[in-house]
Amino acid sequence: MTSLNNLNLTEDVKPTGKSETVERRQRLVTSIQHQISQLNTTIQGIDTLGRKKPDWYWLNDKGEYLVSLRYGKQPVELQKGKYSVKCEDLEGVLVALEVFKEVVEKGELDSKLQVIANAIRKNFKR
Repeated sequence: MTSLNNLNLTEDVKPTGKSETVERRQRLVTSIQHQISQLNTTIQGIDTLGRKKPDWYWLNDKGEYLVSLRYGKQPVELQKGKYSVKCEDLEGVLVALEVFKEVVEKGELDSKLQVIANAIRKNFKR
């Protein structure tokens, strides 16, 4: 019993089902991790075979990299009227994706994701 005294014990019990909000966050974090993985292989110059998800980043006509957070196939509004982040290089895109992941995990975009999820769901109820 002395070993248990060294642990930080709580009265919490694992829930039997997840909330829609938590599931939505986890799906988006998984998508962000896929983007990070694809970008790392691109930076390292490794060609991958098989099916590849579309990149969330692109190069504009000024030579600047832009990256947007996408839920489903729709861009997420990060701030009022702003949907993308400008980066100097691919390393900057990687940093932006890490920040996206952190923001989503903290639940800071839950209300915006809810709106997008409702719009997507509405399209299936025709």
